Amino acid sequence: MLELLRASGKLREGAILVALTAFSVGLCLFRYWSSGQFIFFFFIWNLFLAGVPWVISSGLLLFPGLRRRAVPFWLLLGFWLLFFPNAPYILTDLLHLRERPSAPMWYDLLLILSFAWTGLVLGFYSLRDVESLLLARFRRVWIALGSGAIWFLGAFGVYLGRFSRWNSWDMLQHPGAIVEQVLAALADPQAHPRTWGFTVLLGILLNLAYWSFRPRTEKLPADA
Repeated sequence: MLELLRASGKLREGAILVALTAFSVGLCLFRYWSSGQFIFFFFIWNLFLAGVPWVISSGLLLFPGLRRRAVPFWLLLGFWLLFFPNAPYILTDLLHLRERPSAPMWYDLLLILSFAWTGLVLGFYSLRDVESLLLARFRRVWIALGSGAIWFLGAFGVYLGRFSRWNSWDMLQHPGAIVEQVLAALADPQAHPRTWGFTVLLGILLNLAYWSFRPRTEKLPADA
């Protein structure tokens, strides 16, 4: 397992994510210690949700048995896609930034940015994993196009979470209501300018960020 972790780059990746998470949570805890207020503790939960896609993609990458069987593989990828919007979602938590007597605004800005960047990096790493997993099944050009589309789907998921207040669990609990809202937006785009304006612009931004960040796609570790 250690050799597989090294070969897949997961050791280095994990160390980076631990450092980013520790810094973000440390800022949050220090804010509580200095002010006695729990204002931003929900960021820790948001970051946990942002980490779910990375855990799924890492599991598929590190355990060959999961990706050899079609049903578990595609089922886990479905859950991965369902939770993927949680990675970029924390960017929109910048809306919570305002002057508060309990801490300087510059501190809160750095706190929110640290969580947002950690969530985004989790998304970057996770999507890179999925690209590597799909290399055995699809041509590279289709994977690249799919990655671009996933960021737009993620942006739409962020919209549903931020403005419609849906979350990933609601897709399992209230699928009908969410599908109805999505179909309404698709049927009459002009009646939903905020939906499509936010989705398209955030999708472009996320694509630009990812393709600026993304290193060369790693080869899938051997199944041996």
